This record gives sequence, structure tokens and C-alpha cells, in this order.
Amino acid sequence: MLLRQWGAAVLLLVLLCGLTDALGATVLITSKPYARSHHLNGLRLARALHERGHRVGMVVSALDDTFMAKHAADMPYLHQLREPSDYTEEMVRSIFDQVEKKSNLEMLTMMVERLRTAEPCPYTDLMLSQCRDFQPDMLVIDGASPCPYIWAEKLGLPHISFLPVQPLQPILSIHHDVPMSPARWPCMGSGYNPYAPSFLGRLGNQMTTYMTVAAWQVFTVQSSFAKAGMPELSYSAAARRSRAVLILSDPLLDHPAPMPSNVKSIGALLPHEGGELEIELAALLERAGGRSVYMSFGTTGVGGLSARPFIDVWAQLPNVTVIWKVSNASDAAFSEAAKLPNVRLVEWVDQNAMLGHPDLGMFLTHGGHNSISEAAFHGVPILAVAIFGDQWESAARAKFHGFGESLDKRMLRSEVIKEHVVKVLENDGYKQAAARLSRGMKLFRKRRHPVDSAVDLIEDEIEAVKEDAASFPLPLPPLRWWQNSQVDVHVALALLLVLGGGALARLLLCCYDH
Repeated sequence: MLLRQWGAAVLLLVLLCGLTDALGATVLITSKPYARSHHLNGLRLARALHERGHRVGMVVSALDDTFMAKHAADMPYLHQLREPSDYTEEMVRSIFDQVEKKSNLEMLTMMVERLRTAEPCPYTDLMLSQCRDFQPDMLVIDGASPCPYIWAEKLGLPHISFLPVQPLQPILSIHHDVPMSPARWPCMGSGYNPYAPSFLGRLGNQMTTYMTVAAWQVFTVQSSFAKAGMPELSYSAAARRSRAVLILSDPLLDHPAPMPSNVKSIGALLPHEGGELEIELAALLERAGGRSVYMSFGTTGVGGLSARPFIDVWAQLPNVTVIWKVSNASDAAFSEAAKLPNVRLVEWVDQNAMLGHPDLGMFLTHGGHNSISEAAFHGVPILAVAIFGDQWESAARAKFHGFGESLDKRMLRSEVIKEHVVKVLENDGYKQAAARLSRGMKLFRKRRHPVDSAVDLIEDEIEAVKEDAASFPLPLPPLRWWQNSQVDVHVALALLLVLGGGALARLLLCCYDH
């Protein structure tokens, strides 16, 4: 009897091991260094993959240890691979402080200058060693960071890219051959509205596109690929080798555009219902009866240098309750705000729980992709003060859909802020537009939740790799910008037209003379 029981136990163990081997894979997720909103998307994917029985790891910067300790505290199964950092928290904060003051052109210039002098991937050998030890079957790469593509190519690992932003040109054009005309699609940082394609708007978008493409030539990371023994590759060339591309943005919010079959807009991962709001904060919102503002400038806490005019506004609006999320409540920049009876400073809040509270009046945000997506999902009107990156486009989307307004960070005067806050709080049209968009986004998730869509595609690609099968058609060969825009064809046609017209005119003159 004892032998039978042992035999049954061994058989069960063998079957379980075989089942795990058949169903479970090892997936390594990467995230852009210091981009904590990106980390949240990576963690959401990691949880879902673990729930499906996969072994999961995540690469994060050593500078983000404190953030990860807080947000991955309930994930003991997550293998964390540490990428060393040459930056300190103070250095990163000083960069964000500069960003808060600079225009888009100034930031682009600053980025190019930094890229000229910095080594983009200084720890390639160390990270290759960590990746070998972890032995992933698939890399899921945050497309905003170039270094993981080097690891994937060097180790011969299949990879999927994900972009926790709205579809943007020219990045998608350069990296994934998505056809995006500057006349129809805003360039990151331009604030162009393709639904009102004025000449000046198209001109500005084209110029921003040229500058971004020029800056991107500096950011090929060619030297890092060469040091890794792959001089023929670059950031964009390696990114094009992704088996699939996941755009973590809701089609309902985005401008419609044709996508290649392997590029999927699956929806934002972070918006969800539920979550717990602190009893004290919930009580504040209930007492405010809809005249309340949740103010947050994202996980980076950008906003300290701009605090003064907002403090003046909240002092002038004593009947508006303000819950203001800051990175450091003891910062001297917020000392006067802390004294106002209608302002509560907090260093952390469950944003979905906050935005999902029925008594919240509006959301004052930096216009980050996660924040805009969550506000739209919960039906909360917004006022956006874009700081950098794609935030101008996110703010423009909110304005187009009718559930928000935007302010230029260089025009932050207390009277202008007050006017816009009162406008959004007291105009029911913003709330109605937000509610309509919320219903659409929730219906989209009833069909198939974005997290499930992402994990389904990752699992399909893991299976395709095992079977040595293609899952998407081969992409068309990349074209130069002038080929893609048919500039050479248009020039040739213009020359033919001029030459043909000249020949015809000459013929008519000859006939007339005779």
C-alpha cells in the first residue's frame, strides 16, 4: 500500500512538472529607467502573466528600488533584475526641474546634447549576464528604452515591444513602419490637432517632425550595438525585429490610423474599477459635494516649481476642496499650501480609487498617458498642464473629446488657472462628455480586457516560437522618408510636367509662326 501511494505521488509530480513545462514559460519584462508610470504597466503585465502560470521577471533601474519596494511588495514571485545607474535621485530631480521650465524645443535640444555626451547602455555585459542566468523564453520590451534590444539580439531572444503611450509619430514610423503622415498625425510635442488641420498647424507639426527625426539620428545607439559586436544594427533596426508591438492606448481616445497587422492598439492596462480610498479623503470629497479637485503631476512629482500660482488660486477658492498629490509634502514649495484649510497634501493615493469616487469634481493633471486614460475611464473632467513628451497630445485629445481643457505651462498665472478651474467645475458639458467616453471604454473592456489581450498575444508568440511558426506577415522593407512621402516621384512628375509643358508650348509657338 505504501509503495502504491509513493508511486501515485511520484506520477502526480511528474504530470504536474510536465503540465508546468507545457503551459508555463519564462517571460522577462523591461521598463524604461526612471519612468515610474512605465513600471506600473510592466507590473500589471507581470501580475497577469503570473496568474496564467508563467515565471516572470522584470528589469528596473537600481534608482527605482524604493518605488519597486512599494508597488511590488505583494509580488514575491517577481524576479527583479537590477540595472545599475550612474544617476542619483538628486540628479534626476534636477533634470525634471529643468523640464518643468523649458519649452519643447529647448527640451529637444537638451536631450540631443545629453545623448551626444552620454553612453546610452554602459552596463550591457552585466545585464547580459543577468539575462542568461534568468533564461527567459521571451522578452517583453518597453519600446522607449533601447538597451534591452541589444540584450535580445546578443542572446538571440525573441521579443515583443510594448508602448505605454498613445500612438505617436515619428517614433512608430521609424521603429515599426507605421505609415503616419504629418498632415494627419501629430508629432510628439507638437500639440497639433488633425481634426482642425490649419496651414500653421500642419507647418508646425512638420517642423517638429523634422526636428524629432534629426534628434533621433543621434539616438540610434549605434555605438552600443557596435560595442556588443553588432555594428550593422541600430535602435530602430532592432525594434523592427519585434514579433509584435502592443500599444497600451484606447482606440476610442486615439486618432484613427491604419496599423500593420503586428501592431495592436489593445487599450490602457491601468484603468480599473474598485480600489480603496482612505476614509479621511473619501469624507473630504463627500463634504465637498462635487466642488473638489484632485491634483497630481504624475509619479515623478513634477510641479514643485509651479506651485506658487496654484497656491494663490486655492486661497481664492476656499469653497473648493483640493487633494494635492506631491512627491514630498515637507518641501518648502508647498508650505503655504499646507496651511490652507481647503487643501490636503498627500504623498500617495490610489489614483483609480480617487478618480472613481462619485463626488470628485475634476482632475488637475500633467496630462500623462496613464492619467488621461484613467480619467476618461472613470468619467472625470480634466484640466491638463502638459510638461513634456506626449503630454501635449494627451491634453489635446481630452480637449477634442470634450472632457477637458489644457493650459500652457509657460502661461501659469493665477487668474488664468482660476478661470479654467471654475469653467471645468461648473460646466456640466465636460462631465457629460467624460461620462459618454467612460461608457465606451467600459464597453470596450467587456468585449476583451486589454490585460487579457496583451497576455493572449504574448502567449501566442511564445507558442509560435516553440513551433517555429510565423504569426504575422513579413513587414514591407523600410523606406527613406523621401521615398515614403513619394518626394522623388512627385519631383519626377513635376519635371515631366514642366518639360512636357515646355515642349507643347514650343510646338504651339512653331505652329503659330508658320
